[in-house]
Amino acid sequence: ILGQVKQAYQTASDAGTSGKLLGKLFQHTFSVAKQIRTDTAIGHSPVSVAFAAVSLARQIFSDLAEQTALLIGAGETIELAARHLHQHGIGRIVVANRTLERAHALANQFNGYAIALTEIPSHLAEADIVNFAGISGDYFYAHTDAIAAEKHHIFKKRVAHGYFVVSAAAGLFVYPGEGPVLANYGLENLRFIEPVYIGDTIHLTLTCKRKTAKEQREDEPLNGVVEWHVDVYNQESVVVATYDILTLVAMKNQPKTGDK
Repeated sequence: ILGQVKQAYQTASDAGTSGKLLGKLFQHTFSVAKQIRTDTAIGHSPVSVAFAAVSLARQIFSDLAEQTALLIGAGETIELAARHLHQHGIGRIVVANRTLERAHALANQFNGYAIALTEIPSHLAEADIVNFAGISGDYFYAHTDAIAAEKHHIFKKRVAHGYFVVSAAAGLFVYPGEGPVLANYGLENLRFIEPVYIGDTIHLTLTCKRKTAKEQREDEPLNGVVEWHVDVYNQESVVVATYDILTLVAMKNQPKTGDK
């Protein structure tokens, strides 16, 4: 920051716009800054914003090699972040910038991929697919290799894992807090109807098919199984997956303590 201030002051001086009063103020500021760096430990362990960000990422993710980093911009800070990520073995770097040429220039230094800012929503989904491949161990080429996927006679381009679609769909209707649902009991009749591509969005319908009471076991609350039918759609309202899910649910009216 001090360097930027000095450069700005020099530009103003060269243009004759700084004035005597402002010139004295800046000279005093530079003198104080130099004294601080000389007499204190402020510069002994310099930490950039980029370095701090990558250090935090390493704390959150146990293995950066399985992650995809989306960097927005192509300036000095982003370049430094890309350099730190590359040094620590990041799996993939995607650079998004208003000027695509600058994004390409930066991404090429680190074997990365360049996109325009308008493409960010699609590539957030791509990062999710890559992460799912790393977590599940399913690196089938139709999910992870864009060039090979183009040759696939069904998909024509990269697609999301079917089980990733099911997992993402669960996030649309599963309540995260405590409630009557005790556990998922099973999943039946799963069919993947249409592929889900990078950048697609999904929504679903949830229909209750039946409720079945379970025989109560000793020292356990009354519960039953609720069977739901799920249809998952893409943004064009085309069904992409269908299945039945069974949930173990506590009954609303539990017997009072001491009742038999």
